[in-house]
Amino acid sequence: MPLRVHLRSLGCKVNLADAREMLARLGERVRLEEEPENADVVLLNTCTVTHKADRDSRKILGSLGKKLPGMPVVVTGCATRTCRESLARYPNVRCVIDPGEPERVAQALLSSAKREHEEIQGRALAGCGPGVLERQRAFLKVQDGCNSRCSYCVIPSVRGPERSLEISEVERNFQALVSAGHLEIVLVGIHLGRYGVVEGRSLVWLLERLDRLCERIDWPGRIRLTSIEPAEWTEELLQYLSQSKRVCPHFHIPVQSGSATVLARMGRRQDPDAIAHLLDRLARDFPDAALGTDIITGFPQESDAEAAETERWVEKMPFSYLHVFQYSKRPMTPAAQMEGQIHPLLIRQRSRRLLEIGRDKWLRFLRRGLGRHHDVIVERVTGDLHTGRSESYRKLRWKSPKSSACKGKLSRVLGKSVRDGWLVGEPVMEG
Repeated sequence: MPLRVHLRSLGCKVNLADAREMLARLGERVRLEEEPENADVVLLNTCTVTHKADRDSRKILGSLGKKLPGMPVVVTGCATRTCRESLARYPNVRCVIDPGEPERVAQALLSSAKREHEEIQGRALAGCGPGVLERQRAFLKVQDGCNSRCSYCVIPSVRGPERSLEISEVERNFQALVSAGHLEIVLVGIHLGRYGVVEGRSLVWLLERLDRLCERIDWPGRIRLTSIEPAEWTEELLQYLSQSKRVCPHFHIPVQSGSATVLARMGRRQDPDAIAHLLDRLARDFPDAALGTDIITGFPQESDAEAAETERWVEKMPFSYLHVFQYSKRPMTPAAQMEGQIHPLLIRQRSRRLLEIGRDKWLRFLRRGLGRHHDVIVERVTGDLHTGRSESYRKLRWKSPKSSACKGKLSRVLGKSVRDGWLVGEPVMEG
């Protein structure tokens, strides 16, 4: 008998990888339900990186309490470390569990559904295929934690010090995801670029190990990387990526600001000139790669001149897209105590300008894909409409007979036009 779970996972891709690991402990018996009323239990995997993330968790719990007062909820994730008591007060919540305890979460899901007599599984992700998270690109966590202590960030307090998964566990989980049918595996971590550093290894060492594994098992899929901090890009990594045929040309470099003075107040260890040099190198060596970044606007004491400096800098850089965050106070962070907090209305104005720059860059990036072939993982099929992401992270949609491409499979698509933030294409017939 399946255990029907309604999952709400907020925040980053590491959280999604954590959710997969929790559900993997339940094996084949778990079934995700899109609507909570069809579930036996709700799993809320929280985020606390911004005050909006905290608010989203409260809204979800409040809504469930009104619509489904008898529905049991298990709460986990980063917000359990910053607002445990407020989360536990909601009447539907059966238990609040710290991040990093997937076995306890799995047991709590069973207990909340009155199935505590059932056993949970071991550590491998076997039995947790594409249908479990309804995602065709699998997220595999290889690193967790952070030692950086940027002045605005609560993550070191809730995720702990940096640590890397043992290579044996990474390879075991990688093979389980391959066996489950995934053709794209996304490596995630809070500091992915520092994988293995404590042990005297590196991200390149990990990628080389995975490359050899892929050759042994004859896997035709691709690997995607998530965020790598500017200071974590080494010559070794750049050289490896320039020769790799398996790693997607998509690189996310979180910058946070284009102003040297703001970066100094943030406790960031790099300056805009050094980052610009790295970005120019990436754009030159990988001309069709997607280059993304994170920008925080409205950091304490950010002047109009500093905000304008960031806008000009971002416009000049070869970014393909921007993730724009409005600064918000976080508990246990030095920035929350700084003088010169910016008014929310001004923060929203600055955010709108950056978002507009980001939209223009994204459209230009899509247009560069016109007339080219793109290898796309089919993520959704609605009638004859197919959608997915290309190797270079472009969003594509195209019409094709339903039988011609299935979810999770690779489809070659020719970019024909740009519409509503998508690259619209047509399938390329093989042979």
